[in-house]
Amino acid sequence: MSFKSKIDYCGLADGTSILLKSHTEGASNSIATCANNEGDVIDATVYGHVIDPSNDYAIKSDLTDLSIVLGSVNTVDNQYFMLK
Repeated sequence: MSFKSKIDYCGLADGTSILLKSHTEGASNSIATCANNEGDVIDATVYGHVIDPSNDYAIKSDLTDLSIVLGSVNTVDNQYFMLK
């Protein structure tokens, strides 16, 4: 997937009435390091990787039916995302 490709995490964009404007992954993680007596980092572990993605949509005025179900689950690249 290209870095310029927009990812529709919620699966709402239909290309006509609901257009996907942008997306953010919202990734965060924590790093634990261990230093020796001289203060040099000798080990590091990354843990707690969490993503909190979001989408920005443009909704056209001719949209008549918008059935968004909060809590519905969408799959993107074998990862599951819940609409909240």
